Amino acid sequence: ALPVPILLLRGRDSSSFGVAQHLRSSPGWGWSAFSTFPIDLRLTPGDHIGMITMPNVLSLAREVDSVLHPQARTTTPDTQ
Repeated sequence: ALPVPILLLRGRDSSSFGVAQHLRSSPGWGWSAFSTFPIDLRLTPGDHIGMITMPNVLSLAREVDSVLHPQARTTTPDTQ
């Protein structure tokens, strides 16, 4: 395992189909074996494919953006 952060984006509607039985009990589905850091698990609307289609992809993009730009402003002039 390496000292690197891992972001795991999973669809809320995803089943564990295709995930080995011994990995299903862990929220990180086995990714923790590759990092000494805790897995940053984010659930987004949709399933494995549905999370990258409209409108779900907007939520996915917000999650990625929050990791890439953690200091970014979270409000817009319309929401202040």
